[in-house]
Amino acid sequence: VLETLRALGWRFEPPAGTFYLWTPVPQGYSSAEFCDYVFEQASVVLAPGAAYGVNGEGYVRFSLTVEDARLEEALRRMRETLGKVTF
Repeated sequence: VLETLRALGWRFEPPAGTFYLWTPVPQGYSSAEFCDYVFEQASVVLAPGAAYGVNGEGYVRFSLTVEDARLEEALRRMRETLGKVTF
């Protein structure tokens, strides 16, 4: 997951012992707007950071607790439909 997201231009600090990955959203998007965009383009659901409090705005959360095959499918869809994301 980390390698693929970095290859797509995402910038983040790797988690230090959690099952979630927090990544910033590109400029011009709120966390909810970016989640909507990813869902509309790639049919991948991300959690908007704002749902976790005011400090979460500007971030999205990836859950790494799902099966590897589902993560691989989500990343494939993102690669094919989103391409590189500019931050």
